[in-house]
Amino acid sequence: MVSRVMTRKLIALPLAATLMAAGPALAQQVGTATAVNPVSEGTAPGGATDKLAVGARVMHNERIHTSPSGSAQLLFSTRARSVSRPTPVS
Repeated sequence: MVSRVMTRKLIALPLAATLMAAGPALAQQVGTATAVNPVSEGTAPGGATDKLAVGARVMHNERIHTSPSGSAQLLFSTRARSVSRPTPVS
């Protein structure tokens, strides 16, 4: 006879593994890329780095990277806009 504690562990372990694997897929979209010039990339938490294109979804805590001459304009779900570009070195 399997004890109640053992049964709970058998259920909890696969559930926890599933939730951990689905973490990046459960990320919340917070905005959209509305302009990308010429090369920008985004890295979602726990995800791979992908090229950013106009219309791309921007996820919560995603890092946006631009080339030295690049920029990216983002439109957030709150209707706020942000432009990401490199800081010039003086």
